[in-house]
Amino acid sequence: MLTFSLTARELAFTAEGVFVEGMGLVDAPCRALLTAEAAITARMFKHEQWLAADLSTAALHDICEWIVEGDDLILSGFGASSGYWTEIRIPRFSATIRIDGGSMATPLDAVLRDLTLSHAWTADGALFLEFGRLSPSTVRRRDGSFGNPTGEVSACLYDGWRVEENGTPLPPSALVGRRLIFGTAAGEPPELDLAFESGARIVSYARDGEAPDWALADRRGATPVWYAVDEGRVRAGDGGR
Repeated sequence: MLTFSLTARELAFTAEGVFVEGMGLVDAPCRALLTAEAAITARMFKHEQWLAADLSTAALHDICEWIVEGDDLILSGFGASSGYWTEIRIPRFSATIRIDGGSMATPLDAVLRDLTLSHAWTADGALFLEFGRLSPSTVRRRDGSFGNPTGEVSACLYDGWRVEENGTPLPPSALVGRRLIFGTAAGEPPELDLAFESGARIVSYARDGEAPDWALADRRGATPVWYAVDEGRVRAGDGGR
């Protein structure tokens, strides 16, 4: 850890690198700003028991664990001054992370929060996720049935993707009905990373060194907004793929 500062509603640090549970490895160097909607708390494990820790002395030497629990983010590691194992809880958090001067705080962190996965389906190796209220399709298949419904927010993972819960692979349908608690485009180049309740996770990945191939559509406004990777950056537009 290069720098670490902590106040009642804000935590900021710079580091050479950090592994985020539910997100993966964030390459060095990185800067992070974490804000909370309620008071940040800390505790340390000392003399075989958990004790409340003052924020002024709760700085971590290194972040060893970064876990999303419900709406909260918990950072854990050994205290920089105390040497004891310390946990910092950031309630109802939002995050901005910068790597090598490039911001990872795309609009996605606002789009991909507090959504419920309502429908999931695959076609030609791609994974399609529909969040929120579903709208029925008006397109009929050859057999006369209607196509898949469309959500308020859609995620399309066209290339590589995986679905897992605590390291165990799952079919996408197993996550239907679960709440999405945090989503981002992480890494260089940015891949889609979705963290659900109960530790489930969906991530995209490019095969054979190709560029990321995923897209998001947010239809909750008057005009749909699409997000995709273009020239190594997440960009917003209105034209889809």
